[in-house]
Amino acid sequence: MSSDRASVGGRLVQMDALRGALETERLNIDSARSLIEDADYAEETGRLVRGQTLEEIARFVKQMAEEQRASAVLELLKGVKRGA
Repeated sequence: MSSDRASVGGRLVQMDALRGALETERLNIDSARSLIEDADYAEETGRLVRGQTLEEIARFVKQMAEEQRASAVLELLKGVKRGA
């Protein structure tokens, strides 16, 4: 009877150690998953910012081109006016 108790007790200790190891592994997996999600979020945010920056640059270049075109037209008109 006491050997049965010792056997059961030994099994309980093993199961408790296994439970602890599994809990530690679960925490490690959760931590790794969180790091991956953070990296994915950072990558997507970087893409978004890059896209927004490129759009802003395109708008700026377009605006500059339009201003230069307008400036060139004004210069032409001034030249026509002087020549008239």
